[in-house]
Order: sequence, then structure tokens, then C-alpha cells
Amino acid sequence: MSNYTKEPIVAVITGGHAYDVIGFREMFAGFSGIKAYVQSLDDFASSEDHVRAEYDCIVFYNFQQETPDDTKCTWFTGMHRSVLEELAANDQGILFLHHGLLAYREWQTWSDLIGIQKRTFTYKPDQQVNLIPTAVAHPITAGMQPWTMVDEIYGMDENLDGEVLLTTDHPESMNSIAWVREIGTKRVFCFASGHDHQTFVNPGFQEVLLRGIHWVSGVLGESRP
Repeated sequence: MSNYTKEPIVAVITGGHAYDVIGFREMFAGFSGIKAYVQSLDDFASSEDHVRAEYDCIVFYNFQQETPDDTKCTWFTGMHRSVLEELAANDQGILFLHHGLLAYREWQTWSDLIGIQKRTFTYKPDQQVNLIPTAVAHPITAGMQPWTMVDEIYGMDENLDGEVLLTTDHPESMNSIAWVREIGTKRVFCFASGHDHQTFVNPGFQEVLLRGIHWVSGVLGESRP
């Protein structure tokens, strides 16, 4: 793993989907160079404003499907829609990981951040997937070689708005696996990999995820203005 001069503070948001809790948390606990806090969307949304403002990067690993509606939130969950709309408008970095790309499929705000307007999908677990870096000059994938790992694949619309960093040649998968977007001063990284421990322990996956966190935080590559 690379060394960095600043440790980004990272909120890792879960909810709405079962996942390998132990493997996921152990992966983040093992990362050097970041301070990661895994939490539910309720915990994040109900935090005070100054607490949420501390995070340099928000990793979304959630899967809620219904478009958020503040009128349906109880007092202890915070106002999901207002908080997420505020996040979409500020300059905090966002990383959409695996099924986080598929949350809120009917919500325009989420689709606009991800850069895919039609997020209907298919999936197939436990696949041998070849990951092929295509943007050799980008800080997230610079110097990386192709690798193979076991992961769940998605079939989804290839009409995306962003710079593609990783692709796969798996015949049943969407070709684009990772891409970046810059929306004003906000950096967004979308990474379709990351289903379970088989992926979490893979060095290539870990390197891309860690670099992605540093990039959206403004630590890797040219800093945000």
C-alpha cells in the first residue's frame, strides 16, 4: 500500500443489504493511511452537522431502494433525504462501492452522482473476473497490472458519464468496473466490485479501493481547490 501525508477520515455507510460484516470491517481495519468508521445510514444522517463535516470521504455500501423521504423518517434516524442532498451539493468526496451503485434506483440525485441514468441490473455471484486497468495515467490505477479475482458481477447500462479506469472482459458483466467523475469541486469514484470476503482479501481490489478513497479525499493526485 502507498504512504500518504494525510489520513482521510472516512464514513462507510451500510444498510439495506446483507454483507460479510466481519470480512468487510476487517478489511477497513487493516488499511493504513485512513481512519474509517463503518456505520448505518441512520447513524450518519442523525449525526450533528459538524460531525458529518469532519469526513473527507463518504463510502456508500448501502442498498436502500425507496427514494428517501424525510416525512417517513423518525426522529432518531435523521432526515435521510436532506442530509444526502446536502452531501450531493458540497465538496466532500464520495465513493460508491458495489451495491451502493444500485441504491435509490428511481432517485435522480443518486443517478446524477453516479453518472448512469438507467440503473436496472442483473447479477451473478462467484465469478472469475479479470480486471484490466485502462487509465494508466490516473492516480487510482497508475502502474497497476491486470489481475483476476472472484466477485459478483453486474450487468448494467454502459451509457455512463465518467472516465473509465477499470474494465473486464467477462461476457456477462458490464464492461466498465470503475470510473471517476468530477462535479465542480466534488470528486466521485464508482467501483462495481466488492461483494464478499473473496474480494475483500484481494490485494488488487484493496489497492484500488484505498487509492480511490485518497483520490476523492483530495490526498492523491492534484488536490481540490
